[in-house]
Amino acid sequence: MRWRHLMKPPGSSLRPRRIKAIAALVLALGLVSAGLGAGAAVGTTSFQVRNAPPGFLQDPTTTSTTAGAPQSTINSMTQILSSMDDADEGPLAGVPSDYSWCCHPVVYDVQPPTGYDSATPWGQVYADANYTNHEPRGVQVEIENLAMFVWSNSESQWVEVVESQQVAGAHYVNDYDGNSSAPLHWTTQPDGGVSASMVNGYNIQFWITGTRPTLPIPASDIGAVYTQFQARLIGTGLSSAYFLANAGADWWETPTADYPDNAGVGQGRFVFLTGNWQAFDFWTGGAYSTNPPGWTDAQMEASNPPLDPMGEPSS
Repeated sequence: MRWRHLMKPPGSSLRPRRIKAIAALVLALGLVSAGLGAGAAVGTTSFQVRNAPPGFLQDPTTTSTTAGAPQSTINSMTQILSSMDDADEGPLAGVPSDYSWCCHPVVYDVQPPTGYDSATPWGQVYADANYTNHEPRGVQVEIENLAMFVWSNSESQWVEVVESQQVAGAHYVNDYDGNSSAPLHWTTQPDGGVSASMVNGYNIQFWITGTRPTLPIPASDIGAVYTQFQARLIGTGLSSAYFLANAGADWWETPTADYPDNAGVGQGRFVFLTGNWQAFDFWTGGAYSTNPPGWTDAQMEASNPPLDPMGEPSS
C-alpha cells in the first residue's frame, strides 16, 4: 500500500438552488448517512489524509477523506505518541545505564547525513533484567509487517520507504560490544510471520528482508520518519516470559553499504510483549526528541500516519 498516492481530492462548490431543493437534498443525505452508519462501524472506515506541513495544524474540518482503508484494532494514535513520550516499561538485560537509549526513546538524525541515500527500519527484543530466567523454554517471538515512511515537506504527506512482511536478523550481544553476533534461526508461521527464540546474553535485532531501499524523496525534503512492526509471543509458558521490544531506523550511505557506513535515526520505547498481537512504533519527535526539527505530538497527530499500513496479522 503506497500512501504517497492518497492525494487530497479536488474541492467542490454548490451553486445557488431554490430553497426547497436544498432542503430535500439535505434531508436525503441525512437519511443515507444514518443508514450507512451502522454498516461502517462493522466494515471499513475512512482514512483522513491531512496535508498539513510541519509546524502548521489544519482545522480538522478542512481535512480530506479517502474511503476504504481498514480500521486498526492493533495500533492507535495514543500508542504512537506514547512510543516517544514515555520511558521503557522495564529495564533491559545487559544494557549499561549510560547508553543513550537504555531507558527511554531517543532521536538522533531526522534527516540523513550528507551523501546518504538509503535507510532501513528495524526492531529489537530484550529480556527484562529483573528476571533471572531471562529466556524460558518453549517461548518464541513472532514478528510481522515491518514498514518505514518519511514525511515529504514538499508534498505534505507520508511517503513509503519500504514494507516487509517477513524480517531478517541476528542475535547480538546485549550491549553490542564489538558488534558481536550469533546466527538466528527463524521459523515461518502459518500466518506468514516469522518467529525465533531468545538466547541468554543476546538480544534479537531484525530488519527488512532483501536489499535496502533507496530513499524515495531527496534527503532535504524529509521532515519526519515513522516506522512500525507487529509482534507477539507464541508457544508455551508465556506467563514466565518477560520480553520487551521496540522499533527504530537507520540511515545508510547506499543500499549496499556495509557497517559502519550507517547513522542512527532513533528508536522508540521498549514495551512488554504479550500473547496478543501488538504494534511497536517509532517516530522522530515527542517528549524525548532533543534534536530539531523533531516534531511535537500535535504535529504527529495532525499528519495522520498510517496506523497499520500493511494490515493486521491474519491470526
